[in-house]
Amino acid sequence: HNWDTLMKKYEPVLQDCLLGNRSTLKIISSISRLQRLQEKAIAEDDYDRADKCRRKLEELEKEKKSSTFQLPSRHPSISSFLDRFLTQTQAALRSAADHRIRLEETQLWHEIKHRLLRSTYQERMQVSATKRNQLFQEKICLQKEIEDLQERLAMLEAKDQQLKREIEEQDSLIHSQDCELAALLGYVSLRELHEISKAVDDTLASSYQIPFSLDLPGTIKSLQEKEKSFSMSIKETTAKVCTSQKLCSTLRRKVSDIECQIPSLLEARMLAVSGSNFGTAKDLTEEIRSLTSEKEGLQGLLNELLVLSARNVQKLERVKDDYTRLKRELEQGEAAFVTSVKENAEKYMEVLEDKLHSCGSQLLQRVWEADLEACQLLIQGFQLKETSCCAFEEEKEMDEIEMTADGPSDSEKSKDHFSKDMEWNILPCTKHSELKEEFLIFSAELGGKCEAISEQLVRLEDQLQSSSCRVDEGLAQSLQREIQVVKETLQTVLVQLQPARETGEEKAG
Repeated sequence: HNWDTLMKKYEPVLQDCLLGNRSTLKIISSISRLQRLQEKAIAEDDYDRADKCRRKLEELEKEKKSSTFQLPSRHPSISSFLDRFLTQTQAALRSAADHRIRLEETQLWHEIKHRLLRSTYQERMQVSATKRNQLFQEKICLQKEIEDLQERLAMLEAKDQQLKREIEEQDSLIHSQDCELAALLGYVSLRELHEISKAVDDTLASSYQIPFSLDLPGTIKSLQEKEKSFSMSIKETTAKVCTSQKLCSTLRRKVSDIECQIPSLLEARMLAVSGSNFGTAKDLTEEIRSLTSEKEGLQGLLNELLVLSARNVQKLERVKDDYTRLKRELEQGEAAFVTSVKENAEKYMEVLEDKLHSCGSQLLQRVWEADLEACQLLIQGFQLKETSCCAFEEEKEMDEIEMTADGPSDSEKSKDHFSKDMEWNILPCTKHSELKEEFLIFSAELGGKCEAISEQLVRLEDQLQSSSCRVDEGLAQSLQREIQVVKETLQTVLVQLQPARETGEEKAG
């Protein structure tokens, strides 16, 4: 009958704990799933979906902070009951051990019951002395603050009343538990009491191995922050390398175009000399010298960009190695944490299953059943997380296989050997650095101007050949003016190239 009363009292608490644990594990599972969806959205450049995932993650993180996973036996009311129960049973066992007179079991327990009732107040004061002293000390401090700080009078008085209520509630709780236990122990034999005391002691010791929170340790969170930093560094360095490679390719093409134009100008000069058109030959000689000088300048800038690109590639490789090492360390840390929690939970489950079959207390059996269910939920949550992670990895592999089966695009076919070295899975960042934007703008302008210069040189070549054959002085003068315009355009390009050269030198330094 007494066990039934306690069952009715504590069953709602156990159900609330289990419901809270299910909600907490569901939130953790949702956070893990949303993080993977956000990662996939970023990889696909779907930043709207990534932002939605971020907002939902923030909401779930707030919910996670307000809910914690805990074993039902660690709930304050149940934990307090178990502590008092253990104290009372141990006191009863000590009283029984001190008795040397062999009396009948009923007489012995009548005396133990009377002694227990007499010693209830003293035992209660010993158990709660620390907490009561803390509460009274805090009450004294609050009274002094009330005298010193009148502006905080209302708040301090409210706190004072709260402490009084806590003291009364604590006294009432202890008194209620003592009465319940005193009545209960009268129906329990000494042998059963000894078994129950040992079982409670064993289960409490095992339950303390389960962490209060399922959050990762601080060291692992620190590694996660470093991982994000390395990932951003990889993306920025990759953008710089790609930009410099594109610029190098453009400069190589333009240098090659100039090299192709010079032989034509040399041939035109020979024709002008053979036709005794020395004025045109002189202008062509100056133009050839100018183009040669410009080619050397572009070649020098190309060499500087190649050096800068090589350094960025080396830096990228170092960062990739550091990232891989950090990622491995992070995965090992997370796996060790999960393994530790699972092992402790499994050990606790073994203890609970063993005690469930041998304990005669209905209430303790119900508490342990609730703890057993909580541990099962905990392990199931870890298993679901591992399964979902494996499924996500398989999905990524299938996506990569499909992309490979589709074949490379035209732009990918045009990339040089550097693209093969960049097989690194990096999430694209939402915005590049200012340096990359300047390089891209500069590259576009340079390409357009160099294309215009190339077209002009081709046109001049055709006209020079025609004028040399006809020895047309008027046309030669016109060509001379156009050649001057081309020279000025090339000079402008060199002036615009100068900031890029200085930037490369600063980065190299």
